[in-house]
Amino acid sequence: MKICLVIFIIGFFKEIYDVIVKFDPLWMSAIDLVSDIVGITSGIIVSKIKLVHK
Repeated sequence: MKICLVIFIIGFFKEIYDVIVKFDPLWMSAIDLVSDIVGITSGIIVSKIKLVHK
């Protein structure tokens, strides 16, 4: 769970960097953040399911 949070924070700061420094469109970064959230959430769910079935 902690690693998922760290990965999300790193991805969040990367998206801020992309918008400010690389001038990526804001909608692109928003889509990236949503996909990061979905991926991390699904990873947390899968790891919780694996812990329950051990």
